[in-house]
Amino acid sequence: GFLMMVLRDFAYIWRIRILTNGDLSWRRSFDLIMLWEFSSALSPSIVGGSAVAIFLMNKENISIGRGTAIIFLTILLDEIFYLLILPTVLLFFGYDVIFGPVPTAITIPFWTAYVGIFIYTIFLIMALIVYPQGIHRGLKKLFHTRFFKRWQKGGYKMADDMLQASYEIRANNFWFW
Repeated sequence: GFLMMVLRDFAYIWRIRILTNGDLSWRRSFDLIMLWEFSSALSPSIVGGSAVAIFLMNKENISIGRGTAIIFLTILLDEIFYLLILPTVLLFFGYDVIFGPVPTAITIPFWTAYVGIFIYTIFLIMALIVYPQGIHRGLKKLFHTRFFKRWQKGGYKMADDMLQASYEIRANNFWFW
C-alpha cells in the first residue's frame, strides 16, 4: 500500500511538471503536490486542495488564470480516467461481480452521479479545449457585475490568463496527451 501511495504521488508530481511545461522544478512540484494533498485532507471535499494549489502555483510565478486552467486540466484528466475505467472494469469483470446483489436504490444514485460526472467532464472539455472564449466572456461579465466590481481588474486578468492557458493546452501535440 505504501509503495502504491509513493507511485501515485510521483505520478502526480510528474503530471504537474508536464502540465506546467517544466516551469516547476522537481522539488517545487514535490512541495506543491504534498501541500495540495495535505490541504485536500484537511479541507471540506467541496473545496479540496485545488484552491491551495492555485495559490501555491501563483507563489511560484504561475499566474492565477494559468494555474486555474492547469488545475482544471488535472481535474479533467482525473474525470476522463474515471469515466473510462468504470466501463472497462465492468467489461472485464461484469456488472454482477462489481455490484453483486446491491439493491437498485443504491445503484440509481451511483449511475446518476456517473452521468453528472460525464456532464461535468464535457463542460471542462468545452471550457478548456473546444470553446474557452465562452468561459472568458462569462468571467468578464461576472466581474463586470456590481457585486464583483471591486475585483474587476484581477478578474479580467484571470480570465485573460485562463484563455491564454487554454490556447497553450490546445496547442499541445498528440504525444503530450
